Amino acid sequence: MIPGGVAHPDTPVQRDAAPTPATEAAPERRPEPEPDPRDARIAALEAELAHVREEHSGASVEADELRHQAAEDARRAEVEQIIAGYSLPPFAAEAARAAGPFVDLDALCRNLAEAAVPRPLFGRGGLDPTAPAKPDHQAIAERLIRRAW
Repeated sequence: MIPGGVAHPDTPVQRDAAPTPATEAAPERRPEPEPDPRDARIAALEAELAHVREEHSGASVEADELRHQAAEDARRAEVEQIIAGYSLPPFAAEAARAAGPFVDLDALCRNLAEAAVPRPLFGRGGLDPTAPAKPDHQAIAERLIRRAW
């Protein structure tokens, strides 16, 4: 072959030539490198990181539960404060505590307080139960004068 890749036309071409022994030779074995002490430290740190992530995951779940419990306690305290503001009797206070979360607790307690007010068994006095509690002395005097005349 001529340098540059052009073959002379009179030169016989070798076909099916056996590959050169240099390309078939087994690759050289390189000696294995000595283990790096930093690799062991990296593996230990990765294991510790995995452990810390697991602990963090557990702590995160526990923190969420504690936040939920604190919110529930705050809601109960607010309910108790509203109930105490209306001085409800025990049966009415229990009814207010049993109310759902979407009920207007203030209006419910107001209605329960009005319903729980003790009512007299009889009228306010006299024969007419709807008569005013304080007698009208002027009206009584006028009736007596009319009867007498």
